[in-house]
Amino acid sequence: APRTVPAGGRALASARAAVAGAGRWGLAFAVLAAALLLELTLLRGQVDRDVSLLLGAGRPGVSPAAASQVSAPPVAPPAPVAVGPVLGVDLRALRGCSPGAACEVRVLVRLRPQPGSRPVAWTFRILDRCSGAAHDVAGGTVVVPGGGQILTSVDTVALPAGRALAVVVLTRTPAVAASPPLLVPVTGFC
Repeated sequence: APRTVPAGGRALASARAAVAGAGRWGLAFAVLAAALLLELTLLRGQVDRDVSLLLGAGRPGVSPAAASQVSAPPVAPPAPVAVGPVLGVDLRALRGCSPGAACEVRVLVRLRPQPGSRPVAWTFRILDRCSGAAHDVAGGTVVVPGGGQILTSVDTVALPAGRALAVVVLTRTPAVAASPPLLVPVTGFC
């Protein structure tokens, strides 16, 4: 015989099902809220910068602070990037660099291979992009073994105070070649 459920029992079953469904939705909402809170806590600065960049994209005009400053002029290379046995020179900051502080850099020189060993010497040229003043700072010398094609060195360069500097590595031997400039800060104003 078919079993009948009293009306009160159906209401109780419906209430249990509703509570279980609400519990699942509540749990899903709590997980989503926790993930959002964690993201905002860990990436707050990056999110703010990205939102500011997106909101300002395409808008004409210059901020009042930047309007009173003039962009630092570009840097003319003091020597070619590649010449003779030097196929290329590169200079990279290993961490953020600031005027008036020590700057840790990586020097990379690509060489045409040759059978015998040879010395590779370099200096750093520091340019003040606002005044045009330049001075050289000692770099180093490394003997590259025969067949060697790449020289890599980590150096620390003491930067003078200034608003817009550029650092260039210049090879002295086996040929005079220059890296593209490392701008400190990247967007310097005079």
